[in-house]
Amino acid sequence: MESLLSKKIIMVSAIIIALIVLIHLAFNKGISSNNISVISNDNKQDSVMVLMDTILTSNGPVICFSQGKVDIGKINKTTVFEVDFPFINCGGETLEIQKVEVSCGCLSVSYPKEPIEAGEKGCIVIYVNANKVTGYFNKKVYVVSNASNNVEILYISGTTN
Repeated sequence: MESLLSKKIIMVSAIIIALIVLIHLAFNKGISSNNISVISNDNKQDSVMVLMDTILTSNGPVICFSQGKVDIGKINKTTVFEVDFPFINCGGETLEIQKVEVSCGCLSVSYPKEPIEAGEKGCIVIYVNANKVTGYFNKKVYVVSNASNNVEILYISGTTN
């Protein structure tokens, strides 16, 4: 009985912390989860409420990125540029990232292979090989996991010199 109570307390604490972080991010930097983007959104409160509803009604894992879109600006053609996409498991169960697919041969990826417990953080790192793109680019990265939002799409854009 004590074990079940402890797990519930830990889960509720993780959810409360995650909600505080998400609200902060929504109003300061933007968030993306369940394909709900709050970046440059005039109606942030409604989007945050939809996201919180998704988290609170999910018994399983939920992957919540602190940002879903990154514009890296102008980069030198000889550069391999690194873009971090930090996230938190906002759900109540263990998150497992099954695979991360890129939309272009100019991208490569590094992601956690180990399970991420409820409330824990992780980071997906995307490497942009600027030598393989010309001019403006807008690429997608697909994150497949066991989360209730099982496919998340991350976006990277920029311009090569």
